[in-house]
Amino acid sequence: MKTKLLSTFVLALLMTFSACRKADDPANQIPTKVFVSRVTVTQFPNSSWDALSNADLYIKIGQNGTSFYESGYYTDVPSIGSYPFDIPNVEFNPNSDLTIWFYDYDPTTSDDFMSGISFDVVNDGSGGNSPSFSYGGYAWKLDVTYQY
Repeated sequence: MKTKLLSTFVLALLMTFSACRKADDPANQIPTKVFVSRVTVTQFPNSSWDALSNADLYIKIGQNGTSFYESGYYTDVPSIGSYPFDIPNVEFNPNSDLTIWFYDYDPTTSDDFMSGISFDVVNDGSGGNSPSFSYGGYAWKLDVTYQY
């Protein structure tokens, strides 16, 4: 009887500690804040963004229709490559989609709006601290830090 009672107690104790570890595991938690420090664009549709050359790519990032960051631009870049944009560690609400807007810079005319894509940083990408995303011919990777 004592052995069965002791076994039941030990089993209950192990289950309690196991549940605590699972709750503390970041993979099982929803972040309260997301910090994005870099966006690397790796692909965008090949189009005639400029009459005689490739796109002069830049991005804007924001949430809820408001842009929080606008990058500098890369000059005359092919549609497949690696174009990192360092961001001053901007904080985003993980409960709202993040939006990335792609543009082609034009010094003499209005910039060409290429596309705007909204996505869920926490759930839509490949996961981890460097999630990758792709949609409609565009592909990008984020460098993120999560706060729980």
